[in-house]
Amino acid sequence: MLIAGFNFLAFNLIAAAFFVAIHAFPRFRGLSLEAFTQSPLALIPQMMSYVFAFFFMVLVVQKGTEEPFWVALKWRWPRRVTSLILSGVGLLGVAQLCSALLPIPKSLPIDRFFRSTHAAWVLAVFGILVGPFYEELLFRGFLFPALRRYLPLVASIVIDGLLFALYHGPQLAWSWAPMLLIFVVGSVLTIVRARTGSLGSAFLVHSAYNAFDFVLIFAATDGFRHMDKLR
Repeated sequence: MLIAGFNFLAFNLIAAAFFVAIHAFPRFRGLSLEAFTQSPLALIPQMMSYVFAFFFMVLVVQKGTEEPFWVALKWRWPRRVTSLILSGVGLLGVAQLCSALLPIPKSLPIDRFFRSTHAAWVLAVFGILVGPFYEELLFRGFLFPALRRYLPLVASIVIDGLLFALYHGPQLAWSWAPMLLIFVVGSVLTIVRARTGSLGSAFLVHSAYNAFDFVLIFAATDGFRHMDKLR
């Protein structure tokens, strides 16, 4: 979890510096911290922290092995792209059915990004491409292989899924029901990585899961134009 800790520290330092810096511009001088965290601007320091964490990952790999970075992390593009995408869609369908049976809070911190059309589009791009890419590198590329060195397969999958859920805790207000769903999703993604031996496979399932979720939101809000329909 060294890389996750590095990312957490980098994000908070960059976010604080970025928040102070944007107040140099007249347009943002009245922007409160709460408003900043609820706007797409908050994704900028998060993206920057991902970049720093990525280079940190590269350094760790270079010190630990002579293999190229992507080879060491087993980033192999899968052949069964369609089946993996459908698996991601099916996984979301199961998660949606389960969420109807669980006490999911009506409002979660992550919902703050769905208050405008612009913010929804920004989050969609981030959530489909950037988020899954970084999270797969961290959890299935680094953490899972590290756990497998010392633990049985099942224990490694469970711990990886648990840490994946805890990573998303702040977005979910630490509510047990949505975190349970994320734990299951994270565990399934780890199983995909373990069975296929390909980090690219886990990324495809993860990205398809998020993409279909945004497709449902897109349809429910008439193309992100009526975000009030989500409330």
